[in-house]
Amino acid sequence: MLKYIQFLSLTLLFINLNAQDKIEIEEKKMKMSQGVQNGLSIFIPASDQKITEKLWKKKMKDLKSKTSKVNNDLLSSGIDMYNISDNSINIYVHCKTALKGIQFNIFFDMGESYLTSYLHEDSYKSAEKFCYNFALSNAKAALKATYEEENKNFKKISDELEYLKNSNERMNNNIEKWTHNINKTREDIKKNLDDQETKKSSLNDQEFKLKKAQERLNNIK
Repeated sequence: MLKYIQFLSLTLLFINLNAQDKIEIEEKKMKMSQGVQNGLSIFIPASDQKITEKLWKKKMKDLKSKTSKVNNDLLSSGIDMYNISDNSINIYVHCKTALKGIQFNIFFDMGESYLTSYLHEDSYKSAEKFCYNFALSNAKAALKATYEEENKNFKKISDELEYLKNSNERMNNNIEKWTHNINKTREDIKKNLDDQETKKSSLNDQEFKLKKAQERLNNIK
């Protein structure tokens, strides 16, 4: 049952991405470390700057490129992406927090100019697809991280509930045990009182015998 709930939670998270959140890509001129250049502005739902930059650096490492900081941008240089350019290119990215996600701005430095849809139509389509796939994997990674955190909290609350149930069972068992002991103690108290009355009667009899013995002792000549 627990595994089913966990699977359902993960499924709902990804449904949430498809149903409510949308990856949006817009081509426009934007300010970056090299001035105002043409680039792609991508909204990545559910993600944050830390996750995005970490995944981007890993992506660039897979493409045999090192990533460095240039002002507020991340620069990955000497990248071979032959579906975008016959020559090595440089890519600048900039991340900033947005409502319910991250705004990921990316600039493809083609050498003589920056990538645009009107100057590099086919290359732009490939770059747009590359950006969408990265955004999608990013959003899924963010949702998975959210799921794992929620799953951790779910397990914690589930364990706490189980502890409360066990505590309740122990307390009820104690009540039964204590009730039994109380009833037995009440019986013992009643028997004790009866025994006291019996002993009082025996003590009275013995007191009478003691007095008789004392009288005989006093009267002997």
